[in-house]
Amino acid sequence: MNDNEYLQSVVAAHELDENSSEAAAVLTVKNDVEKLIRGKLTSAVPRE
Repeated sequence: MNDNEYLQSVVAAHELDENSSEAAAVLTVKNDVEKLIRGKLTSAVPRE
């Protein structure tokens, strides 16, 4: 197993079910952080 395969296996082992409460909590934090960043960097143009 090379480094990339190992990393992929670790990520897969810790992947959240998108309908889980943990995933919902992560999304809430992500949205809160995004609001803070957008509020402070009002002149920045985000790239999607």
